[in-house]
Amino acid sequence: MSLARLFELLEGFDARSLPLHPTLRPAELRARVCDRFDPSSPRALDALVDDAFALLSAGLTHSTHPRHFGLFNPTTHDASVAADALVARFNPQLSVRQAAPVAWEMEQRALTLLADRAGLGALTARSFTTGGAEANHTALLAALARALPTWRDDGLVGSNVRPVVYASTEAHGSIEKAVVACGLGRTALRRIPVDGACQMRVRALRECIDRDRAQGMVPLLVVGTAGTTSAGALDPLRALGEVAREHGAWFHVDAAWGGLALLSSTHRGVLDGLADADSVTWDAHKSLPVAMGAGMLFCRHGDALRAAFSVDAPYMMRDDDAHAQPYLTSLQWSRRLAGLKVLLTLATLGWDAIEAKVDGQFALADRLRAGLVARGFEVVNRTPLPVVCFRHATLRDRAVKPVLRAVWASGAAWISETRLDGRVACLRACVTNTESTADDVDALLDALSAATG
Repeated sequence: MSLARLFELLEGFDARSLPLHPTLRPAELRARVCDRFDPSSPRALDALVDDAFALLSAGLTHSTHPRHFGLFNPTTHDASVAADALVARFNPQLSVRQAAPVAWEMEQRALTLLADRAGLGALTARSFTTGGAEANHTALLAALARALPTWRDDGLVGSNVRPVVYASTEAHGSIEKAVVACGLGRTALRRIPVDGACQMRVRALRECIDRDRAQGMVPLLVVGTAGTTSAGALDPLRALGEVAREHGAWFHVDAAWGGLALLSSTHRGVLDGLADADSVTWDAHKSLPVAMGAGMLFCRHGDALRAAFSVDAPYMMRDDDAHAQPYLTSLQWSRRLAGLKVLLTLATLGWDAIEAKVDGQFALADRLRAGLVARGFEVVNRTPLPVVCFRHATLRDRAVKPVLRAVWASGAAWISETRLDGRVACLRACVTNTESTADDVDALLDALSAATG
């Protein structure tokens, strides 16, 4: 009956009833975890589940809370929770289609539904990843395999060229991680300056590529960001794609969070040029109410993925379709069924409800912007996406940390801080929870007013 107990607890779960911040200090949490989970004194699973539930309730910053306006972690729909439980029980192996054909079909159905809805139908090589970092890394490896035919066997030394990657100063840090992990070295990453809206400057990109080519370097990858983490900035994707094609570089779009605009007929136009990319990163767990671990990569060049990852493994099941053997086109080998939670959530909510939820996030961000200005704050980022960066119009940088701490201490909401273009210190609030309401935004505004009183 332990599973019945678990689902009884989950059925009564209400994120709104939980404190936004941990109520136990780290030392107390550590002591309780050590005391209650001790293999030398085994206990009944029901009791352990109760303890785990209580500790998780008291020991987290609850990202599923409707007043959590922090990073890109929405709530989780019941369909997502049920899907993950089913997957854990059946534990299918997705290294090849033949090992779990129905799991394969479920994932492909989810990916195809999203690709068709978002206008990414031409990017026919599709897979789930652990998240945006893996998807970005995968795109870079595919670009290497396509640009440098000898790289797979001889590495960069054998290719005798210096490949270069271009991304804005606001691009996600996973791009740098991928460049280092691929052996290119950090000096192979060109951080292109941004304009006042934190968008990559196209002219600066062109000038940088011209300088590199004059020195014999090879433009390998141009990364356009569709929704930067700090400010939600949208790089000029169409122009960046044109530059990449002029120089024979792979054009990758990191839309890990900004891809949520693709789910709205009203807002998807802000991602103009995305569908022309060679590859796109998009995290379902940032755009839909599903649990983490549902990143996605959409790629135009399945042959490049196979060139990057194909290996001989005689013990693996075979499949006539190379695309149906994910271990041959992915960094991963044994892999969990990540797509079921996406498929069940799509099928449970339906397109109309999903679009309404996304549009609601945009509307709440507009409400927040207007409320901030009315209360003496200035909005310092420019984006149509539902993330708002701001600071008090009179206190400026000096108010950031004190206001942040005061809002946290109030328990009314959770926000974060950041710096734009490495210089402008500001507070940051992202409307990412599909269950957030106008009352939740107003509670944040009241907390900010009290903090700057």
